[in-house]
Amino acid sequence: MDNQVEKKRNRLLRRADWRYLLSNPWPEKSICFNSGFLAQAVQSVSSQTLPANESTPGECDLAVATNPNSTTLQRAWQALCPGGSFYSEWYLPLAGGSAGIRKRLEAANFTNVVCYWPWPIPAFSSALFWLPLDAPHVIRYFLSSRHRPANPLVRFENYILQFLWKFARNTGLLSPICVTACKGEPPFITAIPPVPEEELIVEWMDGKTGGNSRSFDSLMWTGGRHSINKVILYQFAHREENPRLVVKLPRIPEAIPALTHEAHILRTL
Repeated sequence: MDNQVEKKRNRLLRRADWRYLLSNPWPEKSICFNSGFLAQAVQSVSSQTLPANESTPGECDLAVATNPNSTTLQRAWQALCPGGSFYSEWYLPLAGGSAGIRKRLEAANFTNVVCYWPWPIPAFSSALFWLPLDAPHVIRYFLSSRHRPANPLVRFENYILQFLWKFARNTGLLSPICVTACKGEPPFITAIPPVPEEELIVEWMDGKTGGNSRSFDSLMWTGGRHSINKVILYQFAHREENPRLVVKLPRIPEAIPALTHEAHILRTL
């Protein structure tokens, strides 16, 4: 594949990495209430994408919007089929932080609302990680696992940055906040499966099941310069301080053989 084509493909796929936090990362029919690069990314991972003004109520698996008002929330809910997913990005501090956004979505009858803070900001650069804002145990794990610089000045700077980040989060000023939600109960929700980690990796390797399909809090890592690089989910059971599972998912079909080989190796250990 031509280098420029691969570069654009990777940017598109990574702009839609949030889909792995949904119950279905590969929607059949989607609707996007935005134009621009986000809309292109939605189109790249959907079998069909409908114009915002041409959907029939209840026919979409996925709806996407940025800074939605009450009218857009209502239109998104109406467009979704039962169990369909809604993804939204909120860049305005006036939204009231994760608590305010949750209230808005629940008032519009959405359920299973989960708020994330990605970095870098997805609208401007490909995000490297997605941190669940309403899971304090995951935030503690994330902050404690960061590299501790040897330079005292750098450590102090990091401390100040963490303090400012926590202040913004606690006061509702943190931005952006990216949110997944459902129309009713999403499909495939089950309890934590009593299976070995490698079996779960094999089960998820086709990319048909995402981060919110099981009762976990998910910390998602989405680095990689190429489309074949994997998405990695750290899955935390409720209130557990360390991840219960680490799940690797492919962005493209070409990545599946390598994951299959890795799973086979895990079985032999």
